[in-house]
Amino acid sequence: MRTAIVYLILTSSLARAASYEQVAPVLKKYCVSCHNAEDRDGELSLATFADMLKGGKRGVVLMPGDSKNSRLIRVLTGLSRPKMPQ
Repeated sequence: MRTAIVYLILTSSLARAASYEQVAPVLKKYCVSCHNAEDRDGELSLATFADMLKGGKRGVVLMPGDSKNSRLIRVLTGLSRPKMPQ
């Protein structure tokens, strides 16, 4: 499942808010239960595109146009800790 999430994020350009609509159902299913506006695990909410751009306790998670260095992608692919989704 992790591969499917990463594939969806990489194949849709997150540089545009419209693309978030394509990825949002996957994030909501696997990520937003912990990373939402109320719970903010790691001080991170993935509930909206704006929230993703703000980042969390460990800094910015999304670098539009630079998925290789985006923390979100690195965590989902297992290149950074914690590995998500758990």
